[in-house]
Amino acid sequence: MLIRLVIERTGYLASLQTDDERESAERRANVEELVEAAAAFAAGSAETGVAAYLAEAALLTDVDRLEEGVDRVLLLTAHNAKGLEFDAVAIAGLEEGLLPHASALDDPKELEEERRLFYVALTRARRDVMLSAAAFRHRFTASGYSAAGGQVSRFVDEIPAEVLERDEPMREPI
Repeated sequence: MLIRLVIERTGYLASLQTDDERESAERRANVEELVEAAAAFAAGSAETGVAAYLAEAALLTDVDRLEEGVDRVLLLTAHNAKGLEFDAVAIAGLEEGLLPHASALDDPKELEEERRLFYVALTRARRDVMLSAAAFRHRFTASGYSAAGGQVSRFVDEIPAEVLERDEPMREPI
């Protein structure tokens, strides 16, 4: 297996050695877990190669290992929420230029991908969904009215009006 060969030839395990024997053992165990996961992927997947394994591994998160039935709030990207379900979901940042992202506005394929991500997030809810857009936003080092003047995302307008309950927007920053 390529990953084991790389680890052996580079001397990577030896480089993990620290003065703290427990820390060194944890690091080596993490590498072994990586090798075992790659072997399991290779044995159970029709796809092959490092790129295919890394793509699959990137989809696995700590969320996949959470204990069921424990109340908590999780902050996830739409990508990381894929395949999960929650009783309630809040989707923030539903403004033109944010979702859909400004870079996707002029490309139909990119716009469709942004729409797909929105629907992934939206359909994670079993019961309740709260959608949120800001008229005024502090972003990075600048403050001001949101992209497109605080215009709510076109994706919200695609939801049938009879299933939406809208609050009156606040127009002045706090």
